[in-house]
Amino acid sequence: MKKILTTFAFLSLIGCSTNAVNPEKANAVDPLLFTRPTEVNNVSITVIRDSGLSGFACSYNLYFQDQLVARLDTSEKTTFYLPPGDIYIGLDSCIKGIDTGTFIHVKPKDKIQMRTGITTSGDMFIRRVK
Repeated sequence: MKKILTTFAFLSLIGCSTNAVNPEKANAVDPLLFTRPTEVNNVSITVIRDSGLSGFACSYNLYFQDQLVARLDTSEKTTFYLPPGDIYIGLDSCIKGIDTGTFIHVKPKDKIQMRTGITTSGDMFIRRVK
């Protein structure tokens, strides 16, 4: 009985978190805004959503300055272009409303890669990985 409970506890932790997706294997989706680089918007930002069962029924919504930039389902990625400087990227889903976000500082023509998913404690995250 102890082995069964231990196994169940372990599997329930795995089910709550998500797994990183290889950027080359993520399904590309078009952003809703900031779709092309310009003189001003010359920073490339790629956001990759993790795979996994947790939160799979809801899209993640990405925001810049309160504007919906993209919607991501599991194992999807999107690339959009923003101006250099201090940037806040917000994240929400149908489960928790506007839940989290992150500030990043970017220089002109930077190529940023970010990851989003759910931790083992069930919290959404978005973080820079490159």
